[in-house]
Amino acid sequence: MKNIILFLFITFFANSIFANNDLGVPGQMEHIQISKNSSIAESKCPNSSDGCLIKDDSGNLTIYLKDIPSLEMEQIAIFGLRFDAFQYESTGKVNKFKTCRMQLAFAQKNGHRNAANLLKEKC
Repeated sequence: MKNIILFLFITFFANSIFANNDLGVPGQMEHIQISKNSSIAESKCPNSSDGCLIKDDSGNLTIYLKDIPSLEMEQIAIFGLRFDAFQYESTGKVNKFKTCRMQLAFAQKNGHRNAANLLKEKC
């Protein structure tokens, strides 16, 4: 029951964000630089990820992306990493479960069925 309520809350939250703007909160994070240099991303990011969010010595956040095979998956990865940046700037922490649920809502909203199915299993 607790999981159902949490899912409904996250779904409602995601829908309210998307109702105002297709990118929602991560759209507010466009100031975060994105590096598509996959060799740097491979050295900085965990093996199990498509990319990561790194804070440098001066406090700036940068998104590093690995080679991602499809534009759909790249959009979802960028959305998720921008949501991570939003969480980090807001609270100083990143909740990967929230990020996953937001990526799922983003994939569903934008008609990315294959990605949505993968995220349903992951989240």
